[in-house]
Amino acid sequence: MTPDHRLYSLPKFLLISLMAINLGIMIWLNLLADSFWGWRVADLDKSPTHLLVDGLAILQFVMFAFTADKTIRTILKIHNKLSKKSTVPKIIMRLISLLIYFIAAITAYVLFYDHDLSRLFASVGALGVGVVYIFRGFIADLAASLKIQTDRIIGIGDWIEVSTAGNPKIYQIVEIDQRMVVLKGMSGLTTRIYNHQFLNLEFVNVSRQAPGVGSRRFFTFELNSSCNPEKVLAITKQAIAFVVENNQSYLSDHGVYINGLTKGEVSFTVKYECAPEINSDESKSEFLLVIMRFLKAAGINTNLMVSQLPSIDTKDIKSRLLDSYEYGILKVLSPDEVKTLAHSIKLRHCSAGELVIKKGAQENWMYLVSEGTLEVKIEAKSGEFVTVANLWPCDFLGEMSMLTGATRSADVYAKVDSVLLEISDENMAPLLKDNPNLVKLFSTALAERSAKNIAFSNQDSRNEQIENESKTMFNKILKFFFKPKSTSD
Repeated sequence: MTPDHRLYSLPKFLLISLMAINLGIMIWLNLLADSFWGWRVADLDKSPTHLLVDGLAILQFVMFAFTADKTIRTILKIHNKLSKKSTVPKIIMRLISLLIYFIAAITAYVLFYDHDLSRLFASVGALGVGVVYIFRGFIADLAASLKIQTDRIIGIGDWIEVSTAGNPKIYQIVEIDQRMVVLKGMSGLTTRIYNHQFLNLEFVNVSRQAPGVGSRRFFTFELNSSCNPEKVLAITKQAIAFVVENNQSYLSDHGVYINGLTKGEVSFTVKYECAPEINSDESKSEFLLVIMRFLKAAGINTNLMVSQLPSIDTKDIKSRLLDSYEYGILKVLSPDEVKTLAHSIKLRHCSAGELVIKKGAQENWMYLVSEGTLEVKIEAKSGEFVTVANLWPCDFLGEMSMLTGATRSADVYAKVDSVLLEISDENMAPLLKDNPNLVKLFSTALAERSAKNIAFSNQDSRNEQIENESKTMFNKILKFFFKPKSTSD
């Protein structure tokens, strides 16, 4: 959107009327003074002999200048409408208008008063030097505005990133005029800056970058040096990838690196790109929340800044589960129930590419992702295996078989080196019995996942189908876990 390139012109019928008036004045002059051109018969330097002729001559010059101005405006407006890439800004048209009237005034003065043109320009030049000196600030801003708009450096609605003392700030361009550029910050407050000062700013116009390039943001967090930096880097990369994959406002260029070690603390810097209108503080919070969640799921206590190294002992499992259960489906459990569950579950380490779950297998346990990323794959009609979902820390998998006795419905592979918590049906049964809400959460989650895999074509009835599927799953879970025992048992 570039309203600074809009030109205002007369409607066509008024422009035609102007031309008709000019023609009428010429005919009138010819009838009165036997000449179509008023300057040939009028001499204002002498005593007026024919006031009507002199008046018509002056009016003819004024109408010529006015008609020329409006005609050029109309031509440039048509040009801007047809050519979106090389539009003429308003300020250029204003300068053209000034030039037209200035030339008309000088020409009329010379012709009507019979003055020497060279002497006149010398006088005007001397006067012009004084005017330029007095209005030098305004002229500097006018020239800067001309450069800004003709070079298309910025436009209304563009987002720019201004670097101030190494601290980049994001602004949106809301207005450009002859003297000032008006910027609106993320807080909604506006700043007015003179055009010549704006050109001296160090800024990047994010809105006019190549496709796929956004506003580049950075933030830093610190952990105690007793943590495993390589592990933190890997987990943080996964957390960033999770945010980017689930939010279209973020672009693919992202990463994390170690940028310092000070007083026993390791500094990690996160880099990401996003749409410029995204609030910096809000995006930083979004990334930090997911990073904390993934670190906790991996057993890294971000409160104490101490890393729990991978192991298979109960202490490590308890730490991983207690730090992460509130982010997933087990959030309805009490801390005591989680502690009890931690004593009976197992830890499984998977290498990248390893098959974690095989479709068709009959197994009575599920997994909770503690570290890494998993891929759920199904066979397409073409015979190729396609990834239908990625599973991240605090997600669960294999719950369908454990809760309903059904066979595994898809193949699941470790996308990167991963750590899983294995929970069997025996461990889960007492928790389901004491927590009806947990059964409902599992039922809804299973229904949503089933709907996603089936890919219902009728999106309007999707919510209704999920609700019905959730009720079906709820009944299946209750029937499977709490069915009456046979006498032979």
